[in-house]
Amino acid sequence: MRRRTPQRNVPFAVIGSIVLTGIIYILLQVAFIGAIPTELLKDGWGGLSFSNSAGPWAEIAIMLGAMWLAIILYIDAVVSPADTGLIFTALTPRLSYSQARVGNAPSAMTKLNKKGIPWFGLLITFIVACFLFFPFPSWAKMVGFITSGTVISFGSGPITVAALRRQLPDQERPFRLPGGDVLPFLGFLAANLIVFWTGWDTNWKLFLAMALGYVVLGLHYAFSDRSKIPPLQFKSGWWMILWLGGLAVLSLLSNYGEGAMGVLTFGWGELVCTIFTAFVFYVGIKTRLNSAEVVANVENTKETAAEHIDGE
Repeated sequence: MRRRTPQRNVPFAVIGSIVLTGIIYILLQVAFIGAIPTELLKDGWGGLSFSNSAGPWAEIAIMLGAMWLAIILYIDAVVSPADTGLIFTALTPRLSYSQARVGNAPSAMTKLNKKGIPWFGLLITFIVACFLFFPFPSWAKMVGFITSGTVISFGSGPITVAALRRQLPDQERPFRLPGGDVLPFLGFLAANLIVFWTGWDTNWKLFLAMALGYVVLGLHYAFSDRSKIPPLQFKSGWWMILWLGGLAVLSLLSNYGEGAMGVLTFGWGELVCTIFTAFVFYVGIKTRLNSAEVVANVENTKETAAEHIDGE
């Protein structure tokens, strides 16, 4: 049997996939720049525009007479988003199902059909996905929204890592991330800057959606039996509101995206975002649960999940 070595495999998988993807994208950009006809650059790069709805690659392929390549790109323009949509459609009901199992979502989310599919969560996913088409006039705007949402979902991870190191310092870990708090802070900063650069015209929809999520969570806790759900632990989680609310204000004050106030110009905005990131990083770690509370929460979660299993 092959020996598992997380200390080697985890960095190789994570860093290797990023490096490989980066190389592919760089080579694509080199090919794109080299394939652009000279006459299209008479007004400089700022005057370069493509009207093809399938993207610039397809239009260049048509200009060069490579119709076979254009057809492949057209097919890919349909298959790739459909593939991503299928993954998220299958994943989201399972996430809501797991949250309901531990008491963080309505118990209706745990309902399964004969094939073991959480049909109620799938129905909610379909309805919410349909509504998301209304505020986005183009595919590019929706992609920006999804990108910011994905980055936000990963943004809390660095603070979690830094907090867990202090909560359970002696916990056995097959893989240990080097660098102390440096790498978690840089990861948190990168997430905040990506959202900051996305622009207010996209971010306001993202923060509104997250605010509605907090409303739903609050209503769930307000009308649920407190003995059957885990404690909210607001004293250790309020930094999330500080983080998201502050990031929304910074995005509004920036000069990125339509509707932004333009108070924080290039350079100054990034500096303020960095200072804000350091402050939230400190608050998130400072307000963490202590070791005893972490162990108690784990036990409560196990008991809640066990109760759901017994009730099925």
